[in-house]
Amino acid sequence: RIRQIVHIPGIGVAVGGAQSGGLPHAAQVLLRKLAPPAHPAEPAGGRGHHGLRVVIRQLLHAGPPLHAQKEGAALIDHTVETVNYDDGTTDEANAFDIAVPYLDDDFDCALIGKKEKWYDHKVSVANPVKAAEDGEYTMDVTLTGGSGKASVTSPAKIVVKNNNYYAEVEWSSSHYEYMTIGETQYDPINTEGNSTFLIPITPDADMEISALTTAMSEPHLIDYVLHFDGSTLKAK
Repeated sequence: RIRQIVHIPGIGVAVGGAQSGGLPHAAQVLLRKLAPPAHPAEPAGGRGHHGLRVVIRQLLHAGPPLHAQKEGAALIDHTVETVNYDDGTTDEANAFDIAVPYLDDDFDCALIGKKEKWYDHKVSVANPVKAAEDGEYTMDVTLTGGSGKASVTSPAKIVVKNNNYYAEVEWSSSHYEYMTIGETQYDPINTEGNSTFLIPITPDADMEISALTTAMSEPHLIDYVLHFDGSTLKAK
């Protein structure tokens, strides 16, 4: 069994009736084996195409299974890409580039399984947005949680590389020793001035993070929520 676990800002994508958050008219969908733990979401992506990503399938046909089995049917082989999750973990997924024939309605994609059987999947794409190319950008960010006294610099510097988004998070204090996302710890990238960290992000998602501050009498690990507004993405 497989399920969709993608969230990409600004777009709705449905696979087999499961609705998710966003993808572009350059779209990508991620499917994984149904096994816990379910990771959150891959950072927004797209390289000017629509992509379907799966883990246990090797070939894809942009049409129904019956057409995929015909002689001369166009079969798309996969490429392996690294997926970065909000909790700092990574995974590998098979990726397929496919054309999206229309928006806001289901279309067929056939995937072949390990037993050489073709399976039908319904895919729909809505709310197209332009995918960001590799480079440096800025994006508005808000911080909530804690005592309300801390803040982060907005807009934040954003780096897009290989469809993954990273942000430089600059705090309003120099007393933050490290940040954590899930089980992954991030150390400061600077030695002077306010504490600054480079972390992977998912635009338009509420990212639960923790940060250790030494500004009090004893070190405290405080929980916060970061939210990066994908609609404010601007090239530097």
